[in-house]
Amino acid sequence: MTYLRVLQEIGSMVGDPTLIKVKDLARIAFINAIATLVREGKYSEDDIPGFIKAKTDVKFTAGSEDINALRVFKILDFYMPPGTDADVIITYQETPLLNKISALETLQPSMYDLFIYKEGNTLKAYTGATPVFILGTTSCTMKYIKDIDDEGWLDSTDLQAAAAFVLTTAFTRTAIQLAGASLSSEAKK
Repeated sequence: MTYLRVLQEIGSMVGDPTLIKVKDLARIAFINAIATLVREGKYSEDDIPGFIKAKTDVKFTAGSEDINALRVFKILDFYMPPGTDADVIITYQETPLLNKISALETLQPSMYDLFIYKEGNTLKAYTGATPVFILGTTSCTMKYIKDIDDEGWLDSTDLQAAAAFVLTTAFTRTAIQLAGASLSSEAKK
């Protein structure tokens, strides 16, 4: 399905299938619908392969890693690269847990642990004493969803084309329905 066809279906839901008045609004509504579905967990990674990315050389030099240039929408996972023989347990921490971890010795990282948390567009990491994962030297992989946008999509972009498979048809249809409902509701206001 081409991007133009997606926009036309959204336009049809508000009585403008030729997109004379609502093309830009349909674009915004579709991207917002995709983001909403992802934020609410109503997707599988197979639904949005064009947005799934990986950074393979996360080293936490000086205990941090700048991810601003990656435009991360959501972090999915951290893991050691295949073939790595280091026994590292990677845990992505929410910042409210950091107070508990620093206060309770039993929660603090062991030599096998790598605790990661996010501050803005920076990942921070800390390890236990004599760690297996050496900050600035050892690297891990971060799998993430890149920022949800239509950058690089033309009206002729086929979202399910084999060469650049971005979204499954089923997920696209769900996003179209959500975008159309959103646009209809905005039009009534």
